Amino acid sequence: MEFLAYIPVPILLIIGIAANVGSGVINRYYTKSVSNGMGGFYLFLMITSYVSAVCIWAVTGFDMKISAYSGIMALIQGVVMVLSATFVLYSIAVGPWAYTTVITSFSMLIPTLIGTVIWHEHIDALTIAGIVLVAVSIVLSVQKSKKPLPESAEAVLDAPQIVKSKVSAKWFVAVIVATIATGGMGVIQKVHQKSEFRAELLPMLAISFAVMGTVFAMLSVIHILKFGKNSLLDNPPQTKSGKTLLFTLIIVAGLCGMIKYALKIIQIKTREGFYNVGK
Repeated sequence: MEFLAYIPVPILLIIGIAANVGSGVINRYYTKSVSNGMGGFYLFLMITSYVSAVCIWAVTGFDMKISAYSGIMALIQGVVMVLSATFVLYSIAVGPWAYTTVITSFSMLIPTLIGTVIWHEHIDALTIAGIVLVAVSIVLSVQKSKKPLPESAEAVLDAPQIVKSKVSAKWFVAVIVATIATGGMGVIQKVHQKSEFRAELLPMLAISFAVMGTVFAMLSVIHILKFGKNSLLDNPPQTKSGKTLLFTLIIVAGLCGMIKYALKIIQIKTREGFYNVGK
């Protein structure tokens, strides 16, 4: 991980933003065009989680030495990541992608505020700028929302029914849960980085993704046993090229997820600080 210390922070931010947007675009395509049922969610999140876990494991040089403390934190974080990923994908399926992306971006406020209150951390200019940009995004989204909205996707947790407005109560609850869960991940990561085991950051993240993938693998099996294997995808691609494209997009989504979460939790204050975390 030492080579990342030589990448300018603005470039890392651009990479993080690109990964976040790329992940969101693929999630939207999958939920709107391939499958917006829970079985499809489980399959998608299982594959992307395992891809992220393997990539992070490879970045560590396949060194997974980890303390019991970091292992427990990884298990807790994995469960919270399951909640976050499920409700983010569900929010995109039943409501507006733009609103979902903007609102869940406010999850960064949760660890920031907790860090300020509990550890008396200083809120730097970059964080303030990010908060302002998110607020501006919401204002612009609300202005745009004054135009008539098309019907959203079918609800997937209850009986099939078309939600007449994209901004529905069901979507609102889901996006709030997604935001809290995503913020909770930041709190877990912050607690871990305050401990003496902070250097075990990447192995902890790899285990978290592996836990997440395993949970979704089990849910996929349960779904298949209950509804049959054909129930996983609503509109599976029929051609070989279509199947290849879908598989490639899912792999890319896993890579974007790995980059997105890794850059979230790496504290790039100074080159020395980064080395302490990344080794």
